[in-house]
Formats: sequence, C-alpha cells, structure tokens
Amino acid sequence: MNYIDDIAGAIARQEGTGCGANNNPGNLRTWGSLPVSRGFAVFPSCEAGWEALRHQVQRNVDRGLTLEEFFAGKMGVYAGYAPTADNNQPLIYARNVSTWTGLPLGVPLDQLGTQLSPAFYDEALPVAAIPIELILIAVVGAAVVWAL
Repeated sequence: MNYIDDIAGAIARQEGTGCGANNNPGNLRTWGSLPVSRGFAVFPSCEAGWEALRHQVQRNVDRGLTLEEFFAGKMGVYAGYAPTADNNQPLIYARNVSTWTGLPLGVPLDQLGTQLSPAFYDEALPVAAIPIELILIAVVGAAVVWAL
C-alpha cells in the first residue's frame, strides 16, 4: 500500500461517512458529470467513489501540496479539499491525516517516498470507513469456516 491509499483512507476516516448513500467516502463535492445530492457527488458504486477519491489525492500530490495546502488550499494552485469557506477546519484535518498516516506536515507530498511509518496501521479504521465489499467478504468467509 502506498501513501495515496493511506491519505484516501484517512480522509474517509475524517469524513466519517464510509461510502454512505452517495457511495462517496471522501465526500467529494462534484465529479465530472455525476449527479449531486445534498452538495456531494453521487457515485454508481462504493468502489467508484474510492477510485475517485484516490484520483483526487493523486492530483493533489502531483500539485506539490503539503498536507496543510491539500486541505486549506494554495492560492493560484488549488482551492483546498476542506477549505474554511465551507466551515471546515483544514489545519485540524491536516494534523489528523498526518497523525493517522505518519506523513509529515509542511513537506510537499510529491517529495515523499512511498513508505510510511506504521502509525497509520496501528489504529483500526471505523467500520464506516471500510468498503462494504471487504466487510461482506469477511462475513461470508467467517460463515463458511463456521459451517465446516
């Protein structure tokens, strides 16, 4: 797993919605021509929502943003994933993502390698942040083992 996946997982954890009714674990506002409900894009599946979130993370890494700029924005480059204009607290968001992933604050993300500190893996994600497909696989697998 690389830090793109780690950041996406931390964003889903911060958002606290899992895939939700919109199949949108990152609470992305818009995505191409997809419909929008209650201010957030509606994806056709949970995996499509995760893929879009990973793509957005990669775009922000490629922009050379720090975690703080990723969430608060950088003038002339990016408006921010969770800007204060939307009643967010982007610096708290950035600190949480840093804590959960082990990624440092203040360092452009495109200058980091792909290896992370184990801090991200030390804390379990809430069930809401785990794709339903993985939960179903675990439940079905446990039922098959029990039946044997």
